[in-house]
Amino acid sequence: MHVKRGVLILDEGLRALESPLKSRNFWVHMIAAVATDQQMDLLTHRVLITEHSKDFLEAAVIHEFGIIDTAQATKEPEKLADIISSEWLAGSLRIRQPFIARISVDGSLTVREIED
Repeated sequence: MHVKRGVLILDEGLRALESPLKSRNFWVHMIAAVATDQQMDLLTHRVLITEHSKDFLEAAVIHEFGIIDTAQATKEPEKLADIISSEWLAGSLRIRQPFIARISVDGSLTVREIED
């Protein structure tokens, strides 16, 4: 039996990442672009992957979740899943919430805490 690495939440616009992340041993859940209260509860102490991070900054502080912003990242699901998986293993995506991690065009990651 394999233990999952962690739980990642995808906004529905990134559905193509679901399978590649699952194959890298993550639990993956989807939320709507306009998240319901129940979906916001699902985010607590987890990590949201989205191209629309600015829409979730306030909620991240309230519900204490991290954000991975992929707006500038590669659109190739396998490459993006590799970046996320590598950074997860390195520990940079398991810091105390709330944080925002931005993946750039070259695949590098910048992580900072979200200030309330």
